[in-house]
Amino acid sequence: MNKYIFLVLNWMIIGLFASCYDDQGNYDYDYIQSVMLKGELKDTVVTRGRVLTLKPDIVKITTRGGNDTTAVNLEQYDYLWYTYNETTGKRDTLGNRYYLDDTIYLPISDKYRVTFSVTEKESGVSWLSQFGLKVIGAYKNGFLFLTEDASGGVELEMYGDDAEGGKIRETGMLRRSGFPYRNGGANAVSYVCWNRMNIKQIWVATGEATGWLTIPDMLWQETNLATFMMVETKPISYTFKKMYAFKQNNLQEFFVTDDGEVHWFDPTSTFYSDCAFNSGKKFKASTMLGVSEDGILLYDEVGKYFLSYSTWNTMYAKSESTRLSGADALEGSELIYMQGIEDGSVIVITKDPDGKYRRYIYTTSLDFSSYPPGAVFKQQANFTRELQNNASMLEEADHMVIDRGNGFVYFAIGNTLYNYREGAGIDACVKLENLTFEGEKVILDEITTMAVVTDGKYNKNIVVATYSAGNKGNVYILQPDQSESRDLKVVEVIPIDGKVKSISYWQ
Repeated sequence: MNKYIFLVLNWMIIGLFASCYDDQGNYDYDYIQSVMLKGELKDTVVTRGRVLTLKPDIVKITTRGGNDTTAVNLEQYDYLWYTYNETTGKRDTLGNRYYLDDTIYLPISDKYRVTFSVTEKESGVSWLSQFGLKVIGAYKNGFLFLTEDASGGVELEMYGDDAEGGKIRETGMLRRSGFPYRNGGANAVSYVCWNRMNIKQIWVATGEATGWLTIPDMLWQETNLATFMMVETKPISYTFKKMYAFKQNNLQEFFVTDDGEVHWFDPTSTFYSDCAFNSGKKFKASTMLGVSEDGILLYDEVGKYFLSYSTWNTMYAKSESTRLSGADALEGSELIYMQGIEDGSVIVITKDPDGKYRRYIYTTSLDFSSYPPGAVFKQQANFTRELQNNASMLEEADHMVIDRGNGFVYFAIGNTLYNYREGAGIDACVKLENLTFEGEKVILDEITTMAVVTDGKYNKNIVVATYSAGNKGNVYILQPDQSESRDLKVVEVIPIDGKVKSISYWQ
């Protein structure tokens, strides 16, 4: 829902007008009719992301020293609206028409001076008018969508709630922020916060680099790159593939590279060293992590077994991961998917050495038998379940998520959604065919990603993004049915310009 700010201006002469002449050495004293505005450009407040509309009434004085005016021929003049931030010294252009009707994406600040310049084309003489501008924040909370085009170009879109209960959408955020590494494909986006120190950041990983934008300004600075927060020196091109968090605002952020490095990130200081080590040896960790409140579950892609890394207490941070003991390690099993859910447990789906598909549930317990103490994952054997019938479809999945509230498994192949359904005599992957929205059947385009969010009003939902050249992007907010049917109900549809590859949520 777009909202516009209109200022009704019946303008009278303003004392800030000044005539500016270029002295080229040719002294021509022919009278040039002065331009003036009817009305005063008053100090203005605008919400970032909203349209600011100003339509001045421009006239000219017909006689020297007189007050008689007449309308101007608007085509005989050039126009420019620009801002100057009194704190940063930065100048930005708002528009070049005789009126202003433009969306304001300036950083949040109350230190702007706006100048409106009217220049007569024939004489080159300019008249200037100024007023103060305050830009305030727009978003209360919202979705973050990292998109990718056919050439691997990356952009960031936001869709969320404003303070007045409406909806607001912003596109092109990476370009406007100044973030220069917008190619190489869209890897991941994540909202990182720590309220005690007022840290609020939007982290973006592309194929070229990983960095962050500050909130609420949505700006990037040259030092806002992961490489400057690494314990070990890394090039700017060092980037991450996935980002994970158990909950917002608890310093539990984990960043994973495509070649198997895993870094615990503390937004108050730095990235910890790669924890994908065991007994002093490096292993290639899967880009899938199972994140709980006290630790992360890792999978060695070469050795084919599971490990645990404790995040129970930063005072006892460990330098490497611990291989799970006995049957808990699931040695020889192929990982299909794993994900943490709301109660702090991690659900793991594997194809085991006997060729069968199983779902395991892991929880953490504190181990004080060695120093430093920490949390270790253990299987809850009573909840292990064999997945039957056509469970092999899980290996074909392009995308998969687990409902954080119920632990239900949903996945996508092409443009079709499926659920592994249990109960009512059914133990199989079932196609979800009855999606409707506002009384009409929903036909999905190619599914480009699926996600769940950890916080806010959508933390019980499944989020599905689709894309086609004809329809562009759509993001569907789906509510799982808690009964045995496990159907999905479409509760909201968000139109998107690009192909969404990663989703996060901030509040």
